[in-house]
Amino acid sequence: MRLLTAQRGQQLLQFRHEQIEIQGEDWWWNVPSALTKTRRPYRIYLGPWTRELLQSTSLLRGGAVFEARELSTIKQDLSRYVRTSTARIGLPYWQPRDLRRTAATMMARGGVSRFIIKRVLGHADREITAVYDLYSYDREVKQAVLTLENAVQATVSGSGEI
Repeated sequence: MRLLTAQRGQQLLQFRHEQIEIQGEDWWWNVPSALTKTRRPYRIYLGPWTRELLQSTSLLRGGAVFEARELSTIKQDLSRYVRTSTARIGLPYWQPRDLRRTAATMMARGGVSRFIIKRVLGHADREITAVYDLYSYDREVKQAVLTLENAVQATVSGSGEI
């Protein structure tokens, strides 16, 4: 989920089913301001592969998408798992937060502009024009996420690069 959505781990751990908005075939995660570093809400498109993962969490139950456990414990467990498994198979050490960098790189390689990557990552737009530009960029964010999913699928299948 972290690689497919390019979202922060802390946000994903607090992701709730009721934050999902379904519009026909499109699914959006409305990330509330309480979960963002900028304290501004934004939307992230949930692509087909991500939707498959979400459907396996039983959308009908409501509440948290992931099992409720102490957030710090989950983060520590994931970091420990990555550290031990990468050492075991001979990969260089990496941290789960590096997946956001990988996602941004994959989108850029796929032709997504840095401006749209910034929107997918939920970064603040500090330019003065942002005050006047009220367009949502939903179409562009959707295309960027689909580009990311395609790149991840190509990498998993062995036909792409990280």
